[in-house]
Amino acid sequence: YEMLFAYNDSGEIVARQVTIVDLNSGLLSKDKKVFVESYLYGPDGTLLYKRDPFGVESRLRLGQNQLMVGADLRLPWAPDVWEPIITSMQYNPKGQIQGIDYRKGLFTRIEYEPETLLMSRIKSYRDSRLELQDLSLDFDGLDKLKADFDKANLQIQGKHNEIKKLLNGQKLADLEKEVSAIEKPHITESPEMLQAQFNEMQKQLAEYQTIERYASKQLQDWEMKFGSKENLLDKLLENKAELSNVENQISQLKSLPENIADSQEFLDEFNRKMAALDKTQNQMILLREKRADLNASQPEDSTEDLTDKLTQAKSKFEHVLRKGKAYKRIQTELNTILEELDKYTFTPLKSKTEEYFHKLTGGKYQTLRMEETVPADIELNGAWLPASLLSTGTLDLLALATRLAMADFYLEDKSGFIVLDDPLVNLDPQRQEMAAKCLREIAAEKQVIILTCHPSHAAMLQGDLIEL
Repeated sequence: YEMLFAYNDSGEIVARQVTIVDLNSGLLSKDKKVFVESYLYGPDGTLLYKRDPFGVESRLRLGQNQLMVGADLRLPWAPDVWEPIITSMQYNPKGQIQGIDYRKGLFTRIEYEPETLLMSRIKSYRDSRLELQDLSLDFDGLDKLKADFDKANLQIQGKHNEIKKLLNGQKLADLEKEVSAIEKPHITESPEMLQAQFNEMQKQLAEYQTIERYASKQLQDWEMKFGSKENLLDKLLENKAELSNVENQISQLKSLPENIADSQEFLDEFNRKMAALDKTQNQMILLREKRADLNASQPEDSTEDLTDKLTQAKSKFEHVLRKGKAYKRIQTELNTILEELDKYTFTPLKSKTEEYFHKLTGGKYQTLRMEETVPADIELNGAWLPASLLSTGTLDLLALATRLAMADFYLEDKSGFIVLDDPLVNLDPQRQEMAAKCLREIAAEKQVIILTCHPSHAAMLQGDLIEL
């Protein structure tokens, strides 16, 4: 354990901290417990207040001459209540405690030897009827008696040695005969003096007997705790054997690594590695939980299905991208036409677009409403519908009609050719047939180049096939 003290300017202890390390479970699992006590003193240095490690507070009440007359206690779970523990205290003329009154009718009375003023008896009662304890052991003089006993025992042992030396091998019976033959000396002491000496010897004898009883009780306690001397010796031998075994085990342990200076550094490094292992294990647990969540939320489609869908989506995206780029080129060319031919109107373009759209849809749609060069609305049964509401196939036919009309509008009587990229790919068979027929009619008058990766579309168009 480790004990630390804090002092005030007067040199009085105001706090004490005790740190206890439990080594029973091994050096690698040190359990430290810290206990702190705090104190408060009066101007004259009298202790007035104390707080123990468990949060229990006690304060002293002082009377005249700064003598303690009571004590109160406050528990951690009742911080607003001071409970009186000692209600009052009485003192004799010598300033010694004569009586202590506790709460609930308990009280203690203390008696002292008139000559030595040492405590001779302690009696405790409850309500003046029930005697709780009656102790007559001289607590204050116990250490002195033991010291006197040890001193007297040494003196007696010395006297025995002196007697043995004086006898010089002579038997006691022979010496008694010699003594009996000696004339008895005349006693000059008075009976009162002899009585006083006798009383003093009786008093010393009583003290020695008290010490002897205490020593005998101590010996009995040791015998109950350790057994006989033989048992204690056997235990000592067992401990020595166990110590030798432990030392042997220690000697067989592997030596420390080269980069480790001592055992403490090894333990510190081991603790660091254990902490890192715990952290890694916690991270692994979190990752396993995350993997379980991902497994629970994974899609129903397999990886192969998702790959196929991704391939199809990419193909469709590339087709739409090519179509968008074509629209952009058409828009650019159209803007150029508009800049060069701003004197023209869009009426011929609208008429051509309606003509081609009528052919491509088998006569289903006839009239369009344009926003500049782009068809915006389609007339159906006397009502106008936004072009965005058309089906995908019909919308592709409208786009093809617009491109063909723009080609006619741009080329007019000029020589030139039309290039289309897979115009039939998103059409159903019926629309493909109508679109192929229209393209064949245009190809009879102008050169039409159609790029496709579908042999069936090439056969349907009936043109010259060039494989790349």
